[in-house]
Amino acid sequence: MTTTTDTQHADAHLLDVDDLRVVFKTGRRGSLTAVDGVSFSVPLHQTVGLVGESGSGKTTIARAVLGMERVTSGTISFEGNDITRSSKSERRRLTEHMQVVFQDPYSSLSPTRKIVDTLIEPLLAHRDVPRAEAMQRASELLNRVGLASYALDRYPSEFSGGQRQRIAIARALMLSPKFVVCDEPVSALDLSIQAQVLNLLSELQDEMGLSYLFIAHNLSVVRYMSHEVLVLYRGQLMERGEASAIYRSPGHPYTRMLLEASPVADPGEQAKRRLSNLNLKSATLSPIPSGGCPFSPRCAFAVEQCSLERPPILPGPAGTEVACHRADVLPWSGVVL
Repeated sequence: MTTTTDTQHADAHLLDVDDLRVVFKTGRRGSLTAVDGVSFSVPLHQTVGLVGESGSGKTTIARAVLGMERVTSGTISFEGNDITRSSKSERRRLTEHMQVVFQDPYSSLSPTRKIVDTLIEPLLAHRDVPRAEAMQRASELLNRVGLASYALDRYPSEFSGGQRQRIAIARALMLSPKFVVCDEPVSALDLSIQAQVLNLLSELQDEMGLSYLFIAHNLSVVRYMSHEVLVLYRGQLMERGEASAIYRSPGHPYTRMLLEASPVADPGEQAKRRLSNLNLKSATLSPIPSGGCPFSPRCAFAVEQCSLERPPILPGPAGTEVACHRADVLPWSGVVL
């Protein structure tokens, strides 16, 4: 479980995203801003978590980082090199260092290919190694993720969802990458299996010195895995800070809402959360106020300023940073959960 900061590498960033903006065209003249001015860095050997509801821009950010989505403005740097608009050949080279584990273990593996062929493909495509060496590497990784080597000669349909996700993790590690995007890697799994996969990812990070960009809609899952957390809503950054600090003392109404929506084992505590001082309005598809906070149409504490001015990112409780005009006067300001 990842809970402490590796101070030896605290100042070394593997990935830097600066003022990222991604806009999609929605017709002749229409457009949709999926990501709007998001900045963050992923330090060496650490995990940065992106959390938010569907449509918050999490996966779009990941796709932009991986070169799968065109960037409208802003920059993405990997190991100090600008990769925002890298060529196909540059992206191919980056594949050795940047990999991804997708959400759905049932669709991420080809049903017509044996596991061995799926695993060795990246190694054969990117490096001039004998097939026997590639198969040895596949066997070793398969064992490391908790599956016996005899699984190499089987098809994906012969495995459970948790086992398939372990295979997907092994595939992502075949090239010994430095950086892995984990896009909702456990959301399709049973709770008991989720914990096993999360523990595996944490162990592999420590053993291989990996850096993760970890995406989820469940703040508890993100907290478990991440050193730093970014809370996103409709493409904008609402709050960021150390995972434990955000969980203990959230500064933004939206962060608080996400926390209170997370299930807990104690029924009494769950009821207490639901009956807290948050009376947020239901989700809405109304347009983001021009220049204002995108969460203001749902926020019970919004004032006129919230719909007119985009809030700057300012210091919040417990050392976090919050994009909220009223963060210092909210009922829970400075209160630890």
